[in-house]
Order: sequence, then structure tokens, then C-alpha cells
Amino acid sequence: MQKLLFKRTLRDLKSNFFRYMALFLLIILCMFIVVGTIGSAVSVIESVNKRAEANHLEDGQFGVFVPLDKKTLQELKHMRVTLEECFYLDFLMEDASTLRVMKNRESLNLVNLEEGAPAYFPGEIIVERIYAAAHDLSIGDNIKIAGTDYTISGIGTSPDYEYCLQNMSGMSSDGNVFGTAFVTPEAYNELLAGGKALHAEEYRYSYLLGDNMTHSELKDYLKNIQINPDEVKDPFFQEMVSRKTKDRDTLTDSLQELLQNAGALSGNPEAFQQGAKELQAKAGNLMDSICPLEMENLTDFVKAEDNPRIKAANRDVEINIKVGLTAGIIVLILITYVISVFIIHSIDQESPVIGALYALGLKRKQLLWHYTMLPVLLCLLGGAAGTALGYSQLGMSMMTAESYTYYSTPPIETCLSRWLLIYGLLLPPFTAFLVTRILIQKRLKRSALSLLRKEISDDKGNGIRIRHLSFLSTFQIRQFLREKRSCLAILAGMFVSLLILMLGLNCYSLCLNIKQQNTADTRFSYMYQYKYPAEAVPEGGYPAYIKGLKKEVFGFPMEVSIIGLTDDNPFFPDFSQNRKNEICISSSVAAKYKLSAGDEFILKDEVNERLYGFTITEIVPYSTGLCCFMDIDSMRALFNQDDGYYNAVYSDSPLDIDPGRLYVVSTKADIEKSSDIFMEIMKPLMIMLISVSIFVFLIVLYQMTKVMIDRSSYNISLMKIFGYRNKEIRKLYLDGSAYLIAFGSLLMLPAGKILIDLIYPAFIFNIACGGDLSWSPILYSVVYIGILLCYFLIRTLLLSKLKELTPAQVLRAKE
Repeated sequence: MQKLLFKRTLRDLKSNFFRYMALFLLIILCMFIVVGTIGSAVSVIESVNKRAEANHLEDGQFGVFVPLDKKTLQELKHMRVTLEECFYLDFLMEDASTLRVMKNRESLNLVNLEEGAPAYFPGEIIVERIYAAAHDLSIGDNIKIAGTDYTISGIGTSPDYEYCLQNMSGMSSDGNVFGTAFVTPEAYNELLAGGKALHAEEYRYSYLLGDNMTHSELKDYLKNIQINPDEVKDPFFQEMVSRKTKDRDTLTDSLQELLQNAGALSGNPEAFQQGAKELQAKAGNLMDSICPLEMENLTDFVKAEDNPRIKAANRDVEINIKVGLTAGIIVLILITYVISVFIIHSIDQESPVIGALYALGLKRKQLLWHYTMLPVLLCLLGGAAGTALGYSQLGMSMMTAESYTYYSTPPIETCLSRWLLIYGLLLPPFTAFLVTRILIQKRLKRSALSLLRKEISDDKGNGIRIRHLSFLSTFQIRQFLREKRSCLAILAGMFVSLLILMLGLNCYSLCLNIKQQNTADTRFSYMYQYKYPAEAVPEGGYPAYIKGLKKEVFGFPMEVSIIGLTDDNPFFPDFSQNRKNEICISSSVAAKYKLSAGDEFILKDEVNERLYGFTITEIVPYSTGLCCFMDIDSMRALFNQDDGYYNAVYSDSPLDIDPGRLYVVSTKADIEKSSDIFMEIMKPLMIMLISVSIFVFLIVLYQMTKVMIDRSSYNISLMKIFGYRNKEIRKLYLDGSAYLIAFGSLLMLPAGKILIDLIYPAFIFNIACGGDLSWSPILYSVVYIGILLCYFLIRTLLLSKLKELTPAQVLRAKE
């Protein structure tokens, strides 16, 4: 008997070959995407971690005002702390890009060469991989830096610049705009002496902790290191010290004058005490900032896990694992539900045969295995094929292309995951078995006599009374009630497809909004960040005070820039803030941290381990980066800076500033290029998601609508005997589905958008932007019209099926 049932299964597969083949291909596609997405994420994580360990990735890094002296370096060595100088110079290249030049690494953050050899001689250079690809550079080419030609000896990556950001607070990486390079110490010193860098040399150290040493202990030690101004040879530093010393002398003279005139003020002791108190406070602040014994050298301290440049690819793909697992289960349940509808349709069509088999002694358990066999085999073979394709060289290269193109990672090696293999090979057939068994069990519980008579149960809505509607509307409603299982499958397929589509279109909307809003909100043309501010603000520039603090989002610390502005600054929106504990936040910060006016906002100073609490007074429209705004005088008072202090200047034209005073120069063009890169990087993912969503929707809609027609084939043939034309039958059996699609999509479109908007911020938690996911009304209209066009395409294909149904089927059924 089992042999007979197996032959029936083969015959069912042959007679409905295209139906099952479409679902088989859908299973392969879904498992390919799921296994490929998760497998590539696991491979990226394993490859990055493996190479990071091999190249001695740092435990963290810190910046200093002046280089550490020999005594300090020796003490840190005795503390078993390994240090690596990561000093760098930035140079403007001929194509307007910026190249950051560093010395060859010796112990930490070693360069991983993909091509060529290390830079052994002063005329050789190693160029970072993404920058080399963006500028079409290869081994043996010459590259000119500050007027000197260097020969490219190698192309590679470094683990501390995996996410190749020019600044840690940057939004995106772009090889066309910024890259890194490594030369010999001799070549580096020549470039430093040439004085053609964009700004002063940046002093940074990478560290590797020894046994029994913690990050906090190292930071406390570094914070106690003071600067002796007399030992610093930098002329701009000496200028700053001289200026502050002059201010101190002026303040001292004012104090002496006050004391000399104390007798004159004795008649008003309250005024004397208040004036002396204010002057003493100012003197204390000034002395704290200029006294050599209290001049802290540490400027910033960043642990590796908090560094956005390090293992950024891992953070980016970690969410892919959770999303892939969840999406895979949802899609598999949908597919197996669709298959179960086919099986139920087959049971209804073959009920007389099943009744006869029951009468001959066949057990229900045997029939359950018979009707479960085909969906389980389809899912088993489809899952195996999809898993194999996902782990193939083609699949892995396709899925890892985004990470390898955007992040400066070493080559990604395929890493097989045991649990993922089990997921891809066993979960599809298990899900098919479970869902199919549950849904068809009720159908096979009917008696043999009921099956022989092909009796129709009364639970399909025939008992519902429908009044005051036309015959056409009444018939369409009853058709929905009779085919509610297929209608539910259509709605479920449409919802799943819309969720996938929303992911793709949210990627598009995010990239488009970032590009448009950043371009509109960036009103300045140049921004100069100072290491040694001049006494006077350059003519044509507007001073600002910028300080970076940290705030976690999804457990990852992001840098939030507080910008202190003068009232006449024309490049930023107006805002209201008067007190030190008040702050105005940008719309991007409000979106990132879900904040509103009146909320408390707490930021952390990682270096000084201090928390700053603010009350949000206002949210202003500004999307570029994560920025907050304060009045510059309030900000100076909050962070104990002198009156007139600034560390940044904004302008609408280039300013004549000595590069030795500067940390970095940013332009509006740089920000626009950074915004464009999002669209370029996300384009392949957008295309894939949108294509898959359309494919899933078309398959489910076609198959389920076809099942509805097949189930009604006897009734349709009978209606043709009564003289109904194809056009009228189309209105009765097909056009009703148009209302289902039209009204269903009106509900599911906003529901899907809301759901994806809720979970989407978790996908972009490591990007320094607010994440505006708003759609234009036109996009909603395009999606809705696209859904209707898909339906009318399917309806056109099914019209031929209606024409194939003839009155002869009634006679065959009676036979």
C-alpha cells in the first residue's frame, strides 16, 4: 500500500510540476538568502577576529597633547603595557582626497598585506586597500605626496582602520575621499619636516594591556602625567602659553589694584566681597588652565570596543544573524502554509478515493505520512540546495561583497557553522512537517462515507446571511468565505513581501534623506578645528567651541558633538538656551535617542569619567552628524574655559590659517561625498530586497488564486452551462480578489511601515546619523500602484485558465 501511495505522490508532483517547481525555487531562494546572509556574517566575524589576533590588534588608544617622554615610556614598559606610536600627518592629494600617512607598525596593529611587500625604503609606501581601489592604484604605481613621489610597494589593511573614518565622529567612510598609508620612519620625518601637511602632527598611541592591568588604571596613570611647557618646542604651543601667562599677569595686576583700592571700597563691604569673590574664581580657573604643574597631557582615551573604526564590520553584520534567523522562520512558515493549502486542495479533490481507501482498511496515519511526504521532501531538497548555494563561492562572494567593499577588512574566508548547517538542512523539512501535519489532520478525520460522498462542511460561511447587496457583491463575499484559507495565504504572503519591500525602501529612504538633508543643513563651506587656537579669530570666520561626549545607543557608545556658537553664526539654526545645564539638540540626536523637549539628556566625558546632565530646551532641524548646541559663553563656563576661547572656525570661504595650528579641515564637499557613499553602498542590498519581495508576492498570489479557481472548477463549468460568459465569470471569481488586494494593502502598507520603522534603528545603530525613515507620499502611491499592477498581471495569466474550463467537466464529475 505504501508503494501505491508513493506512486500517487509522484503522479501529483508530475501533474502539478510547475506549481511545485515554483515553490521549490522559492524555498531555494529564501534559504540561499538566509544561509548566505548568516553564513557571510559568521565568516566576516571569524575572518576579522582571526586577522585581528594575528596582527596584534590594540586593546585601545589614546591621544596626547605632546609626545610621552622617555621616562614615561620606560615606566609604562615596566607596567607591562605595550605601546605603539600611531602619529600621523594628513595630506591633500591632487584629486582633492585626503591621505593619512603613518610610520610602519612594529608591534601593534600590524598591516595585513594583500599584495606586494612592506615599505623597506624611504621611497616606498603601503596604501590602504579601499583607497587604492577607489583611485585605481596598483603595485609599482607612483603616488605624489607633498611634491615627493613614492612607489607603491604594497596594498593592505590595518585593524585599527577597518572602518576608515577620518574622524571617529564621522558618519561614513569613502575611499574616494580618505585613506591611510604607511612609510618608513625616515620618509615620515621628511614629510613632517616639509611642513605641507593639512594640520599639525597628531600624537596618538595604541596600547596592549599586560597582566594585572586594566583600562581604568592605565587611564588614571596617564591623567596624572603633566606637561612642562618649557620642554615643548612647538611654536604654537609656546604662543598659547605666552598668551595665557600674559593674561595671568594682567589678572595679577588687577588683583593688586583691587587690594590697593580696598580702603575706598570699605564703605560698601558687600560690593567689595562680591567683586573679590568673582575675581578670585576667574583667577582660579585661569591658573588651573595654565599652571605647568596641573597641565594634563591626555586629550582622549578610547578602548578598542568603543572605537568605531575597529571591528566595525562585525558590528554591522551581527544584526544580520538575528534578522536572518527570524526572517527565515517567518518565510518558511509562509511557504509551508502555502504548500499545505495545496495539500488540502488535493484532499478535497480526491476525497472519494480517500474514502474508498479508508473503506479498504487504510489507516489515517498512513495517509498523514502520504500527504506530508511531498512538502517535507520539497523543503528538505530546497533547503539543502539553498544552503549549498549560500555557502558556495558565488554565494559567499555575493553576500560578503558589501562588507569587503565598504570596510577595510582582510579577505573574507568562508567559515562553516555547524548550527547554521543544521538550520538550513533540518529546519525547512521540520517546519513543513509540523505546519502541514497540523493543518491537514482535521481534513483526514472525516468519516469514509463523508469522503466518498465528497460532502462539504458547513463551516465555510454559507450560514452567514448577507442582505441588501447585489448578487455580484454577495457572490464575491461568499467566495471569500469559502476560500478563506487561500485568502489568508494571499494576505500573509503580501504582508511578508511588504516587510521585505519595506526593508529595501527604508534603505533607499534613509540614504536619500541623509543626502538631501545633509546637503541642505550644511550651510558653511569650511570648518577648521584647532589644536592651537590663535588669539584673534581669522577675518571672515565665525568661532565655535566643539567638545565630543559619549552616549550609548543599543549598547554602543556614539560620540555626540556639543557645539558652542555665537549669536551671529549664520551657518546653524537659531536656538534658545541660556543656562549651563540646558542644551538644544538636533533632529538627528532626537531621532537617534528618542528624545523630546523637556527630557533629561546625560552625556559622558570618557577621559575625565564625568557625567554631564542637561535639560533639553528645544529640538532644531539639523541632520548632519549627532550634534547639540549651546551658547558659547555658557559652554565655556560649563567646561571651565577662558572667555574668548574657541577651537573651531566656520566660514563660507577658505581662510589663511597656518596648518600647524589645526587638527583637521572639513568642507561641505566632504560632507556631500560622505552622504553619497551611503546610496552607493546600499544599492545592491536595496535591489536584492525589492526583487525578492516582488518574486515572493507574485508566486504566492498566483498559486493561491489558481488554487481558488481549481477548487471552483466544477461550479465554473456549471455556470458556463447556464450561459455565463468568461467576462462574467471573471467578475465573480477573479475580480473579487482585486478588492482583497486593494483593501488589504491599504491596511498592511502602513502596518508594515510602522513595524519595520520600529526595528530598523537596530540595523543602523553604529551610524552617526538620526535615521530619518520618512517616505514621500509619492513613494506610498508607487508601492500601492505596484501591488495592484502585480495583481492585474496575475489576473491576466489566470484568464487563460478560466477559458480552459468547459461544461464537459460537469459530465466527467458526474461519471
